[in-house]
Amino acid sequence: MTRWLVIAVALLGGCALLKGATFEKSKVPMGMSMIYVYANDELGTGQAAYVDKTPETPDADDKIILLENTYYPYLVPAGPVRVFTDAASGQPRCVAFVAQEKASYYVRVRQRGDENRVELLDAEMASPEIGKTNKLNKEAVGDSDATFPLDDCLPL
Repeated sequence: MTRWLVIAVALLGGCALLKGATFEKSKVPMGMSMIYVYANDELGTGQAAYVDKTPETPDADDKIILLENTYYPYLVPAGPVRVFTDAASGQPRCVAFVAQEKASYYVRVRQRGDENRVELLDAEMASPEIGKTNKLNKEAVGDSDATFPLDDCLPL
């Protein structure tokens, strides 16, 4: 309950509670991959991104509440992963890929009208945008309440 209270306060104008330092690349341990889930200034406040690191199940593992110009470094075991978003007014969007050991991936979540998009970008394309973002604190991540959108993601 406390975590949701912190998120609600941040969404109502105290966004500094959830934001930390500007973007900094993290070390990736053996057997793991890093996914930087981020939003630029083309995002409505409080959009959720869902990460599914267990593709054999239909449910996402975690939910990340993104704010404008924020990122979250999400550590996953190397292997198949999906990142998706949805909105009441838009269609779910999804990217799926096989995360390689010790590699970093950049997933941008953005909103165009009532449509949300999730895009997998290479480091060179992501760098100008993600360099302007602030790290989200742990309170921005919680248990998922979404089911993976099977129709909207390319197969792994």
